Amino acid sequence: MPNNFEENFRAKKVLSLQEMVTLSGAHSIGVSHCSSFSKRLYNFNSTHPQDPSLDPMFARALKRNCPSPSNAANDQTVPLDVLTPDRLDNKYYIDLKNHHGVLTSDQTLMSKPINGWDCEGKC
Repeated sequence: MPNNFEENFRAKKVLSLQEMVTLSGAHSIGVSHCSSFSKRLYNFNSTHPQDPSLDPMFARALKRNCPSPSNAANDQTVPLDVLTPDRLDNKYYIDLKNHHGVLTSDQTLMSKPINGWDCEGKC
């Protein structure tokens, strides 16, 4: 069964999977508002308080910048690529391999192998 990322883009048939993985690399630059991913940090589901696909130490670091939604006075931002937020490089893909994807859509790239694409040696 293909993962949602693959399924969504195969249905559109506009870009290949390799092109979509490459395009997603644009997240090497930029920020995200905490509200865009806070569900991954707080009350993820009835079984897991936080998204189990997140590295626990990385999740703690995100929580320091993004307080619980019920306590958030304003919507802070965090870089999508913590170490090189202003540089287009392969650090984004390395972060994903280490379960440091801020956005669910990004971490999904590494959740299951995508048919025809293997990041090993290409990231």
